[in-house]
Parts: sequence; structure tokens; C-alpha cells
Amino acid sequence: MIGSLVKIMCVPAFLFLLACPVVLSAQQKTDSVQTYSKYIGTKVDTAWNNLYDVWRSNFFYDCLSKSNIHIRCAQCDGVFMLIDFQINDKGFITNYRIVDQDMCGDDFTEKLLNCFLMYFLTIDFPKELRNMILEVHLGTSLKC
Repeated sequence: MIGSLVKIMCVPAFLFLLACPVVLSAQQKTDSVQTYSKYIGTKVDTAWNNLYDVWRSNFFYDCLSKSNIHIRCAQCDGVFMLIDFQINDKGFITNYRIVDQDMCGDDFTEKLLNCFLMYFLTIDFPKELRNMILEVHLGTSLKC
């Protein structure tokens, strides 16, 4: 129910963000990036895990299904991206940069990329994740 509500309420705002994509500048790419793993066991870790769990439960598998992707060793051993989110003081992503991506051995399609990012580009991040550039891993891969 919550996932459906979020999807319905977020579509207009998300469409605006897609029309005006903003990526990190060259300086921002190297300055102040906080790797998620450095926060394990902290409030940042808890806040990120809560957001990621909602995304994974309500959006990730739906994105795969809409793109007709089935993660299996014989066909596709992973769909994931490493991404830097710049989160402002109000809790919104102002910029992002894709560091790495893999969709079954290729780059993401625009459709899958938009689906992966929709939730994150439209939510209000908790205070623990504000005023930072946070590098996170979205998706999964198999060890085949």
C-alpha cells in the first residue's frame, strides 16, 4: 500500500526531475564523497538501510519486471549501480553521479535507470543523511 501511494504521489515531481537532470560537477565528483561503508553501525547506516529496504521491497523487483529482467546465473548475474547522491539541507537530492553500473553485463537502459532513481529523487531524506554526498550501492548480483 505504501509503495503504491509513493509511486502515485511521486510521478509528477519525478517527471520534472528527469526533464532537468543534474549531475555532480567535476569538483563535486572528488570532494566530500562519503562512502556508505564508513558509516556501518551508526545512525547514518540505520537511516540508509531503512530507505534502501523500502526501495528494494517496493521498487527494485518492479523495475526488473518492467524491464523483463530475471537475475539468474545462466542469463543475468546482476543488476546494480554504484551512485553518489548529493543531499541538501532540506533532505532532497540536488545532484547525482553514477560511478558504476551493470545491467546483465551492459549499461542500464534509460527506462531502468529512471525506475531505479524515481524513489530516491522524490523522497525527503532523514536528517542523518542531509548535507552530504553519499555513495551507495543499489541492486544486487549473484556469485555464480
